[in-house]
Amino acid sequence: SKMEQDSSDDDDDDDDASSSSSSDDDDDDDNSESVRSQQEEIERVENAYMALIEAPEALVTWTQHQRAYGRDASVILQALLRSFPREHMPEDYLWNVCHNLSKALAGVYLESSERHRRKLKDVNTLDDVTALFKRSKNILVLTGAGISVSAGIPDFRSKRGIYSRLRDEFNMPEPECMFDLTYFKRSPNVFYSFAHELWPGSHRPTPTHRFIALLEQKGKLLRNYTQNIDDLERSAGVKRLLQCHGSFATASCVTCHFQVDGKAIHDDIVSQRISLCPKCHPHRSRVKLSPTDRLKLEVLQQKEKQHTSGSSGCGADVNQQQNNNDVNNNNNNNNHQKQQNGLYNNNNNNN
Repeated sequence: SKMEQDSSDDDDDDDDASSSSSSDDDDDDDNSESVRSQQEEIERVENAYMALIEAPEALVTWTQHQRAYGRDASVILQALLRSFPREHMPEDYLWNVCHNLSKALAGVYLESSERHRRKLKDVNTLDDVTALFKRSKNILVLTGAGISVSAGIPDFRSKRGIYSRLRDEFNMPEPECMFDLTYFKRSPNVFYSFAHELWPGSHRPTPTHRFIALLEQKGKLLRNYTQNIDDLERSAGVKRLLQCHGSFATASCVTCHFQVDGKAIHDDIVSQRISLCPKCHPHRSRVKLSPTDRLKLEVLQQKEKQHTSGSSGCGADVNQQQNNNDVNNNNNNNNHQKQQNGLYNNNNNNN
């Protein structure tokens, strides 16, 4: 009886295998037929497209009609890419098409990944979130401009954000140029005409900033990584902080790199006046140095004097060479200062 059962099972397995093989063959036939059908469709579209290639206006109208007729957009795109006249397309133009297409595809991918982001099944209510915080340690907090909007600081990418305003109010290639060091050196007045709106002195931390500080007080915060330069996290008391784009906490000269407390350039920022380095422009700078920064500047100036005086007394030829070098260095410094202007910039990593 056992052997008969095994034999019967084997027969059933053979039938299943035969059925499965037949099903796979049918699927392969269907796939092959689908591929052939699509290829034929692409060839038909190519033929129609090539007949219109010398009439750009008609080609645009034809493409619109294909959409109205319910054609498969991927078929139209493949036909266009396969049959376009390469000799009429400059390389830069093709790269621009590639760039725009890749941005569109990346946007679709990101939108899809965000829409299908995996949710924690056991976190559904505010109580669940509270319990999650209570039992968790080493919490990483990632923050951006959105947490400072309620403090009165505009965000960057919304319709009424900073980048939108920069695009409308300033003549620059891209709004991101506002925070680009090369652009800053060339046109510092643009940054200083806008920086007062980002200055943190007139804004107070929001409940979100204080919540992050509370996590640290409870011993739960591993690190707060922030894109913000308003320094409100530090104002709220957050110490385990990494400011990825720098902040207004300090300012450095783009020529000699002398660094001062950010408060030293407050008056220049509020007055929308280009801030000049007290080391490069000791008689023109209006920077208000703290006692610590003033002492640091005096020490640097003293070292420079000692270095200059220590180079003398080594014979007439050496002195003459040193004088020539001093003249050349002065000329180079003057040219360099004319280019860089001894400007102060807040310490952003972008800059």
